[in-house]
Amino acid sequence: MSTQGPRRWFGRTGPRVALGAALVCVPVVVAVDQLRVTAPERQEPAALAVIPSPAPTPGAGVAVGMLVEVKDCGSDVDVTVVAEPTAEYWIKHHRAKQLKFALPGVRDGDVRFRLGKSASDVTTPQDVVDRVQRGARAADTGMKVKTHYDGSKRDLLVASVEVPGWNRTLAPVIASYSADWLEHRGLGSCWLRLPVLTGDLAVLAAKRTTRFAYPLPGHLPANPGDLRVSSTRVNRQAVYTAGLDAVHGSIAVVSSEAEIGDSLPGPSGSTNGSPTWTCRSQPKAKVRSLRSHPRATANAVLSGTGSRASAGAFSTNVIAAAKAGDCSAVAAVIESSAGWQRDLFMLVVGTLAGLGFTTLVDLLKHPRSADTPQDRA
Repeated sequence: MSTQGPRRWFGRTGPRVALGAALVCVPVVVAVDQLRVTAPERQEPAALAVIPSPAPTPGAGVAVGMLVEVKDCGSDVDVTVVAEPTAEYWIKHHRAKQLKFALPGVRDGDVRFRLGKSASDVTTPQDVVDRVQRGARAADTGMKVKTHYDGSKRDLLVASVEVPGWNRTLAPVIASYSADWLEHRGLGSCWLRLPVLTGDLAVLAAKRTTRFAYPLPGHLPANPGDLRVSSTRVNRQAVYTAGLDAVHGSIAVVSSEAEIGDSLPGPSGSTNGSPTWTCRSQPKAKVRSLRSHPRATANAVLSGTGSRASAGAFSTNVIAAAKAGDCSAVAAVIESSAGWQRDLFMLVVGTLAGLGFTTLVDLLKHPRSADTPQDRA
C-alpha cells in the first residue's frame, strides 16, 4: 500500500465517518434536551383587577371568578372572567352602571363582553361557558365598551364597560378573550401561569386603569401615612387603596385534551371537577402614622413619619389574619397525547442512532473496502 493510501482512504471515508458519528450523537443530545422537564422560571405573576364606579369601600367591592380553558400546549388558553359587585356594594351604590377591567395577556385587543344570567356565575364560571354561546358582543346586550392598552409593552388591556339599567338586573359582567399564558415544560407538556386576583399587585393593576400608577424609581405623589405598592415586572408604583382590592377571587382550570398536574401552589379545591384556586382580600384599611399612633397598642398598619409613601409595618393581628395566596399559580399541563409523542420521538431517535452506529461499525470493520486497486498495489 502506498503512503498516500491512508490519506486517500480518510479523504473518501471521512465524511461518512462524520455522518455516522453525527447520527449517533445528535439524536442522543436532542433526546436528552427534549425529554428533560424544565422547572418554571421564578418571576412576578401578572395581575387582573375589576373596579366598579363609584369606587367601593374596603371589603365591599367586586367578586371575580375566572375560568381558564386549555386545549393543548401549542395554543393560547381561553379566558373567561366573571365580575359581580357584592350585595354590600349595591346597597351603597344602587345607581352604579360602570365597571373597569384591567385584563392581562389580551391578544390584539380582542375581548368580548356580555351579561351573565345568575349571581352564581361568579363562583361557577364554567356554567357561563357551557350555557351561553361564545362570541356574544357587548352591542347585543346594550353595553358600551371602550378599550385601550396601558403602557408601551401592551401587557394590560383597560376596558371601561357601561351597563344601562344595571340595577334592574344586577347581572354579572363577563369578559372573554385568548391569552398566551403557556410556557414550554417538556415534550407534550407545558407550564400554565395564572394571574393575581387579590392583594397589592391587583390594587396596582386597578391603579393603572385610572392612570395613578407611576414609573419606577421616579417620584410617587403621596400624603404622609400612605402605603406604597410597586412592581418591578411592569415598572410601576402607586399608593395603596384598600377599596380597589377584589373581595373574593377564584380561578378554575379545565381541559378536555390535557391534564393539570403538579402546580405551585396546589389548588385549594375544585369546581365541577376542575382544580380551583381561591383567594380573598385582606384590606389594610387602618393605616396610622408612627408619630400619631398611641404607643400602648399596635392594632393597625403603621406608616413611617416621612412625607412620602411608606413601606409600612404590619401588626401581629394583621399578620395573623392574612390569608396565604392571591390565586396566582404555576400549573403543569400534560397533553393527553404526551405518551405517544414520547414513544414516536424515541422511535425516530433510536432509528437514527442505530443507522449511525451501523455505519460506523461497517467502516471500522472494513477500512480498506473503499480502497482502489492503485491503493492496494
